[in-house]
Amino acid sequence: MQVAKQEMLKSKGKTVGLISSFLKVDRDAAENTYAVYGKTVSGTGVPSHNDIDQMMKSLQMAGQFTDRKVAFEEVADDRLAKEVAKEPGYKIN
Repeated sequence: MQVAKQEMLKSKGKTVGLISSFLKVDRDAAENTYAVYGKTVSGTGVPSHNDIDQMMKSLQMAGQFTDRKVAFEEVADDRLAKEVAKEPGYKIN
């Protein structure tokens, strides 16, 4: 999945075409979908604290978890993702 994700990020034209064809949407919608996808995926596949914070803020804006701050450790465990990311040679902190 990591290799496929990297190829999708490297090949915008092909990926936009695939999105358009698979989802049966026009080119503009496919490009917007690609842009959102590019913003939401990590280069290494390891969830970051910032990414999880942004996701939680979105959920809170939608009315969920409004009574408290949700800690990274409550919703993400990056240990497995870090191990998997080492296989294709990503440098992990």
